[in-house]
Amino acid sequence: MHKTLLAMDSVITATNAPLDPTGVPNLDLVLGGGLRRGALTILAGPPGCGKTTLASQMAFAAARAGRRVLILTALSEPVAKLLVHLRGYEFFDEDLIGGPVRLLSLQHFLSDGLEALAAEVVALVRTEQASLLVLDGFSGIREVDTEPKSAREFLFNIGSTLSLLGTTTLITTEGDARDPAFFSEAATADCIMGLYFSVQSETQRRRIEVIKVRGGAPLPGLHGLAIGTAGVLISPRLEARVVETARAAQASAKMTGAPLGRTRSVRDAPLGRATFDLPALDALVSGGLTRATTTMVIGSGGSGKTLLGLHFALAGVRAGEQVVFMGFHEAQHQLQLKADAFSLGPALHTALQPGGGLTLLHTPPVEMAA
Repeated sequence: MHKTLLAMDSVITATNAPLDPTGVPNLDLVLGGGLRRGALTILAGPPGCGKTTLASQMAFAAARAGRRVLILTALSEPVAKLLVHLRGYEFFDEDLIGGPVRLLSLQHFLSDGLEALAAEVVALVRTEQASLLVLDGFSGIREVDTEPKSAREFLFNIGSTLSLLGTTTLITTEGDARDPAFFSEAATADCIMGLYFSVQSETQRRRIEVIKVRGGAPLPGLHGLAIGTAGVLISPRLEARVVETARAAQASAKMTGAPLGRTRSVRDAPLGRATFDLPALDALVSGGLTRATTTMVIGSGGSGKTLLGLHFALAGVRAGEQVVFMGFHEAQHQLQLKADAFSLGPALHTALQPGGGLTLLHTPPVEMAA
């Protein structure tokens, strides 16, 4: 009975605890606000998908926010090698190592069994007074005991105990978060993030999915994940963001008493049609394009598609709107040369200046995330 009450108390504590920012661009948005303090989070995915980098980035962000962090490695990567790899990222801070961030290896404790290992992990957290624990390489710990329930009990014990201590736990493990064989262990977690890594054509694709968040409302579906010198960057799926924005607007409208679909904090969209500022063409499309719709211009090479797009973009700038011009072939200097051959040259040059109203995005198609 005591253990049952303890488990229930830990769940209540986790769901009522405040949300802490992860420090990873856009991850808080995908999670529905951040990581619940005291929660047990599992990051599952294949090798190379970014589990260790993501967990380490969150660890250093927590340390910079004044929290004490403990990073424990199992058989995934020695501490010395982990430090070498992390030094290549901008989020890494050498001055935090040995102070707010402590890194230790669990290798010497694995032979004692999972029950003793759980007690050792809790003792280390208490000694270091850590508010964030990263346990990297749980797949190596799981192999210590062949009994499936032992790994589940290990996660349950450290999850419930550390939750009462107010310690947030991040565990990385190799595997597929949607594999039924993983479900019994996953049931102990408050939050599950699945990371995916594949190769499409000649390009590597990384994705992240928040599968489970107790007491939270994460953005559904797969979202882009990129790893660069700054660390991990999450690109939330646009469709999920649109739906979430609409729901938030409706909730705000109900709370404020504003008409449904309108809130006092959201600026009204421009009225009327979006014109090309070419009278003859605008007349052919009933005065311009209907707003909030998609129009495709199809034609052979050299027929004027890009030029027409520039006309449309600059017409929006003249109307006082913020415009984004996304191109897959011409870079800015190439577009400027094309516009200079016509009367659009000076207007394009002015619009591309800081505060000019036009943002140019040049993305080679081969590097686009599908």
